[in-house]
Amino acid sequence: MVSKIALSDYLKAQSQIYCECPCCGEMFRLNEARLTFGKKAKKDLLDRLREQRGQFDELLLKARKDARKRSRAVSKGLMLEHICPHLPTFKHHPRDARFLGDPIDFVIFDGLFSKKKVNEIIIAEVKSGGSKMKEAEKSVKKAVDKGKVSFELIQVK
Repeated sequence: MVSKIALSDYLKAQSQIYCECPCCGEMFRLNEARLTFGKKAKKDLLDRLREQRGQFDELLLKARKDARKRSRAVSKGLMLEHICPHLPTFKHHPRDARFLGDPIDFVIFDGLFSKKKVNEIIIAEVKSGGSKMKEAEKSVKKAVDKGKVSFELIQVK
């Protein structure tokens, strides 16, 4: 028959017996439980996995914070696109602006609302923060700069 002292010494020496906490599911060594008070076991696979999980959790937390930050910036940009004609920095009458959204944000028919006569047609793209123009937006600007803009009447029967 094994005495309590011998069993305690045996468990203290065993660093390869693993258990799972019934409450949280966390893995631990049996000799780490409050059964004994001794030296810490040598680092093994479980220790390395715990360290890596901690590093992974930190990276995941940073990635989630970054994703929230980017999502807020995109939402803010989309909101600003819609309210831009009503901001004091907008140089045209808000009712002259027509929102497209893609590939460019606005076509502005300058003078249409107040004079019922278009003086100029302006293609406008709204950007906020440090955002840059996408390739499609750049190609629209390039076509306008080259004068490759025309009017076409399409009659449907």
